Amino acid sequence: MTRILALVILIFLGGILPAAQEGVFQRLQNENCELYALDQEGLWHLTLLIRLCSQETDALLKSSLVPQKPLSFFALKRDFEEREFTGNSVAVPLDEPVQRTLWRIFRALLQRRMRERLNTRVHDNASLALLAAALANRVIYCGIAERGFYQPDFRIPRRQFLQRRFPRINALLTNHPPVESELLFRLYMVHANLLLDILEGTTRDLPGLLETWWDGECRQKLPSAEALRNALPPGSLPEKGSLQAWYEQNALATAQKRTRDNSTENIRGQLEEILTISFLSADSQDGILRVQLEQLPEMLKDYKPDATAIRDIQNRLLSLLGVTPPLLQDAVSKYLLAVDAFRQHNLRDFREFLHQAREEFSQASERQDRAESLLREAERENLARQRMREWQEILNHQSLRPALDKILF
Repeated sequence: MTRILALVILIFLGGILPAAQEGVFQRLQNENCELYALDQEGLWHLTLLIRLCSQETDALLKSSLVPQKPLSFFALKRDFEEREFTGNSVAVPLDEPVQRTLWRIFRALLQRRMRERLNTRVHDNASLALLAAALANRVIYCGIAERGFYQPDFRIPRRQFLQRRFPRINALLTNHPPVESELLFRLYMVHANLLLDILEGTTRDLPGLLETWWDGECRQKLPSAEALRNALPPGSLPEKGSLQAWYEQNALATAQKRTRDNSTENIRGQLEEILTISFLSADSQDGILRVQLEQLPEMLKDYKPDATAIRDIQNRLLSLLGVTPPLLQDAVSKYLLAVDAFRQHNLRDFREFLHQAREEFSQASERQDRAESLLREAERENLARQRMREWQEILNHQSLRPALDKILF
């Protein structure tokens, strides 16, 4: 919801009219940013946008410290020169396309973090441009609405890959992002997003990989592709294997991943399966008696519970919680509390938490079902057609093909 709200705000940002005043100012302490806008409404929009982008940047880099040097963002309505888009002062034209504005903001935030991690001067290098485009794509085009979740939308790259049309990794990393063309930049963003997804799947220490990549570019002055190759975890590709082959193999696998079924019905079914505990019993055919969670207190009179089964229930509930829609998470958490109370032989809390979990899950399921219905309707009627039109215009526009081939292929 945070991303959707920020996107709606950003869409209307370009329509704000300048007020008859010199401007307003605000300092964001946690983000260490200074914001300048024409009026209070514009400042409020810019504040939400900078905070959202800062959160996304710090989540990617797992950064919790307040940045050392401030950045200044100017949301003004006038003509700008390109030099005003670099350094610690960043211009945010109100009539600029959303894609380009977000990309500039993310690039400035990433560049500041890179400077502080490497403790050196950092110019506008290739990895910065690509990562900024990837984050911008995640915020604006965060995927296909599917049962309350947003998954990456790699339908068009997948179609390209199945036709054996892969971007040249060197071109993707070194060519200047085509910000002048909204259509070409849209395609560049989704391929940047795809590469970032590949890197996240390559290592558990993505910030370390990115820092090594940046170090290769900035300190060792290596080409971006060579610096990336050196930053990959050992064994990612053969000693004499090409980075292009590694990229194509992982790009196809990542683009072919399908959306996980996180519907309320599926979560409910998994809960019922998980909330079954096993007892050792000579009366059962296979020596194991399986009962529902609420039957445990009565069953304890005659059977000894399997401690391993209790731990397994907790682990499986934790895994389920990680893929559960937000509206259902509190209820699933109550099931975890109930199982933990049972493990500690606290039957009073066990019964209370279990009762609360059942009621909350039932109520939350109704709200989730309504939300999913609205999302499916919105996707079916608007978003899907709009995105497919975008892609078709990009891929079929003959005047764009030479530029497209030059940039990516």
